[in-house]
Amino acid sequence: MLFFLSLYYISLGDGGLKPCLESFGADQFDDDHLKERKKEMSSFNWCTFALCAAMMLGATLVVYVQDFVSWAAACLLLWLSLSYLYMGIPFYRYKTAEGNLFTPILHILIAAIRKGY
Repeated sequence: MLFFLSLYYISLGDGGLKPCLESFGADQFDDDHLKERKKEMSSFNWCTFALCAAMMLGATLVVYVQDFVSWAAACLLLWLSLSYLYMGIPFYRYKTAEGNLFTPILHILIAAIRKGY
């Protein structure tokens, strides 16, 4: 039971993280500037690479430290990674939503119904 519950939590967290993470990363660049537009093109590749590298390190390094060093050292590694993430918060760009959020969804649903999907 605990095994399946943990799998459900992983899928829920992963399913909520990946679509939001990539779109939030795209919002960090200004489309009006040529240099930032070029950086935005490669940011998705780096984002995917960083996610895969973090999953690999999380599945190998943290588990190794947990098994052969101590739980406290593994917790320290996890806290260090979270603190590194939170140090970047002041540098993020936040864009507020404009207009009604449900209008584009409604347009997509109407277009899908008209096409017969």
